[in-house]
Amino acid sequence: MYDLPRPDRPPAYQLNPLRVRRASLKVAFVLVTGGLLLAVIAGLSGAGLGGTITQVALEAGWWIMLARCLRSEEEELDPSRPWWQATYRPTASFAITAYFAFGIAFATINFMPLIEHLPMDDVLGFAIRQIVNILLGLFYLHSAVRLKIRELRRRADGAGR
Repeated sequence: MYDLPRPDRPPAYQLNPLRVRRASLKVAFVLVTGGLLLAVIAGLSGAGLGGTITQVALEAGWWIMLARCLRSEEEELDPSRPWWQATYRPTASFAITAYFAFGIAFATINFMPLIEHLPMDDVLGFAIRQIVNILLGLFYLHSAVRLKIRELRRRADGAGR
């Protein structure tokens, strides 16, 4: 009656997560998904604190999706990455961490002179956005440090990369 999975044949369907390895497809993937995200975020502008929270949640989800979908050309496609691994190489994770650090610093420097002239919803929205960006930056930093430790251990063991 029902098509139960059998060990001697592959399942009738399989939900494979999206994995992108080629550089040109990565650029296209980031541009298309980022463009769609920006369009949705633009539609939510002016929606108050609820709109800001929705924007921040969408942006955070986009960064996590990129960490799960974009793969190096040397990386295997089938096994999922460990939860902590955001990129394949520590340099990429360090670069994204720097992106978040500069963004947080720049936004804070530009926002602080305006803070006393803005409504509380805008201040709270800014704080939420900064906290989420700090958490994302820490996620990528954590990934970079663990990848660097793994790389150094492999070199010490003589395994190379």
